[in-house]
Amino acid sequence: MSEADNMRALLKAEVVPALRTMEFKGSFPHFHRVRGDHVDLLWFTFGSAGESFAVELSYADSARANVYFHPETPPEQLRVSQTTQRHRLGAGNAGGDFWFAFVGRRHVGMSGKPPKLAAEVRRLLSTEGEEWWRGRAS
Repeated sequence: MSEADNMRALLKAEVVPALRTMEFKGSFPHFHRVRGDHVDLLWFTFGSAGESFAVELSYADSARANVYFHPETPPEQLRVSQTTQRHRLGAGNAGGDFWFAFVGRRHVGMSGKPPKLAAEVRRLLSTEGEEWWRGRAS
């Protein structure tokens, strides 16, 4: 099993249950949460070298103004890639790029062993992520 496969397995074991607690549905790497007429979206994406990953957040409002590609898509089939406004988990209020590197280092983000990165993703989801989604729902 590759290091990327190990990281994916750890995210599924450690982060996906936290997403379920937060009422997200879907399957790795795409997740959604419906709150009234608002949909919160999340996507895990891995770098082309397979040594890092990013967690992208997005949303769909009731008018689907943020969904540029097939806005009529049902909530359970919406993807972050269909939206115009996104946020990289870990980038903070400034926004921008952020990667979690489990092999080597990235110029932007955090490096560390997979268990440390999974724990940081869980922490950031409940803090930065929830704050970001709340700001889009109001």
